[in-house]
Amino acid sequence: MIDLVGSEIIRCRNKVWFTVLTREDIPWTHYAVGLIVSGINNEVYQLPRLPGVLILAGSHTKEEIVSILGNDCYEYKLVQGCDNPELPFTPPV
Repeated sequence: MIDLVGSEIIRCRNKVWFTVLTREDIPWTHYAVGLIVSGINNEVYQLPRLPGVLILAGSHTKEEIVSILGNDCYEYKLVQGCDNPELPFTPPV
């Protein structure tokens, strides 16, 4: 028997986009995270053991993020798929 629900979940997990923001040796402040959440109107994921990494739900342009944060002191990357090895951790999606 084919598991259609399971295959649909896998398909959706592989299609979702994330925006990854990384700061070397600089943790993200609660204020900056609040600005991003308000600006993109979507979820942001962070782990205490990786304070310099934010994973934003959705595909956001670098220009959009710069307009929210007002600076450009981080690395920016778009990643597709929840289980993509380019993600620093797996978001709880």
